[in-house]
Amino acid sequence: MKIGGPMTKSTLLVIGRSSPLSIGNKILLYKSLITPIWTYGIQLYGCACKSNIAIIKRCQYKILQEIVDASWYVINAMIHEDLGIPTMQEVIHARSVQHRTKLHIRPNPLLHNIPRDNVLRRMKRRWPADM
Repeated sequence: MKIGGPMTKSTLLVIGRSSPLSIGNKILLYKSLITPIWTYGIQLYGCACKSNIAIIKRCQYKILQEIVDASWYVINAMIHEDLGIPTMQEVIHARSVQHRTKLHIRPNPLLHNIPRDNVLRRMKRRWPADM
């Protein structure tokens, strides 16, 4: 018997289109079960390539469309706005800024050598706070 990951069929049945739960309860399940999975290590997402971030973003959009039983032509930004859920870009930016400010508060002297935002960057490198 194979044990499924976090996105098994039973999870999709609970928050899917035919679920008897209210939208509020589905959103609560999304925020408490699914959001911590994709936000794990989010401080480093700015260094990830765009295609890897796009995969997670598509998965998030599909789950939110299933929760509200939206048609295929409904804009994803409208779903985020109506549900009050921040987009992935907003979450990445907020968490990375929060992470950088915490790094400079720490008493470890090695952390103070990390460059600040106004440092010249070479080779068009992105930082997570840029997203």
